[in-house]
Amino acid sequence: MNRPPVGLEQVFMNAFSHQRELVIHASAVRTGKGALLFLGPSGTGKSTICQLLSDRAPQLANDAVYLLHREDGRWGAADGGRRAYDGPLTAEEIATLRTVPLRAVLRLFQGAMVYLQPIGKLETCRYLTDALFEIGWQRDYDVTTKRELFSRLAAVSRSVSGYEFHFDRSPRTLDTLNAGIGL
Repeated sequence: MNRPPVGLEQVFMNAFSHQRELVIHASAVRTGKGALLFLGPSGTGKSTICQLLSDRAPQLANDAVYLLHREDGRWGAADGGRRAYDGPLTAEEIATLRTVPLRAVLRLFQGAMVYLQPIGKLETCRYLTDALFEIGWQRDYDVTTKRELFSRLAAVSRSVSGYEFHFDRSPRTLDTLNAGIGL
């Protein structure tokens, strides 16, 4: 198993214990009702769906998203940019992030049929966990820290609706998403 050099793991643990953000491989758009978070491995269509929605919902993040527990008690999404792949944020960096309240989590699938399927909290958490560990440096946390990450992902999953969204590039995609959760 790849483990960070002795000392570096403790630095990560100390940094994580003071931060409130989760970093996930995802894209997001901003709607009038909050952020829609799109999950899936590379090539799934996260950038494509953001492009399809661009006339109705501006892109919030592409490739990496920070999830933060907001002062109002809700979870929020912020653009992770390239910085998200470098390691944990400092307290100063966290203070500069501006989040959009998280509205829904959607696991994407490209296909011939277009439909939106609600999923349970456990499955939503599983998809979020997959997205979290696609950010390589987070795989190197110790078991205790990984449990804390999972606990936070479970809290996110309990607070928002989760969906599997099967889509294509047709107008049906926008119509289905708008009818199902509203843009």
